[in-house]
Amino acid sequence: MDKYESHLQEFLFIAIEALNEGIYNKAIAACELALEADSECVAAMVILGNTHYCKKNYKVAQRWYEKAFDLYPSTKGLVNMGLAAIQSNDTGFAEVVKDTVFQPINTSVGHELTAMLLCKDGKYDEAEQYFKSAMNESVPKPRLYANYGTMLLERYLHTKADINDVHRAIDMFNSSLEISLFNKYAMYNRCRAYYTLGEYSKALKDAKELIKFDKEDPGFYFLLAEILFKLERYKDALKYVSYANLYGCVSNHYVASEATKLKNEIHKVFLNITI
Repeated sequence: MDKYESHLQEFLFIAIEALNEGIYNKAIAACELALEADSECVAAMVILGNTHYCKKNYKVAQRWYEKAFDLYPSTKGLVNMGLAAIQSNDTGFAEVVKDTVFQPINTSVGHELTAMLLCKDGKYDEAEQYFKSAMNESVPKPRLYANYGTMLLERYLHTKADINDVHRAIDMFNSSLEISLFNKYAMYNRCRAYYTLGEYSKALKDAKELIKFDKEDPGFYFLLAEILFKLERYKDALKYVSYANLYGCVSNHYVASEATKLKNEIHKVFLNITI
């Protein structure tokens, strides 16, 4: 027996544990060892997909989901590919996935994917109708609550039409978190919603939890810095915006750029205080 093969289950366990703890490089390394043991290990491919999805490497995630699906076709596999495709702006592929899963037995998933595609086009009112259909057709899952809530939040941020959308979004995120105690995506967007409402103390609590879970995500550091800036805790804000800039230079240049702008704003405040 190959030296890796006898440890396959151990590698998978380590990968899952590392992913749950937000230690992504460790999860990737464990999956690579699992694939050394079994080059057709679907579980390792899915975990790799999930890990890269969490790291916002959506195109890489999509490739791993596709490899897993080729070996073990399933509706869940299709949904994973569709979600990754939407996030990586591969809407053509996402449309194909949506049409594939839009069968009577999977109408809830089809409606959810349709809603997310409409969100990408800024068609929030149409998207909401599909989210409502998805909610009515099956017992809502944490992901559905979180995606619906994100649509409501984005609709308000883009249109400024109805502040009640933000309150409804928070209700959706709370429902998601009640089912899945630590849903990073739901908590991040709930934090953004609290920030939008000016409820900075609540936003700060969520942001601190997010940092505990993932110490390498520049977006979490940037959000925490923004909240601290609003609370006039400038030294703390400067500390975390520096982390956002550091990690953003590696994995998210947009966040790095926004972090630099915020850092300049903080320096201006310090200058005014000094003067």
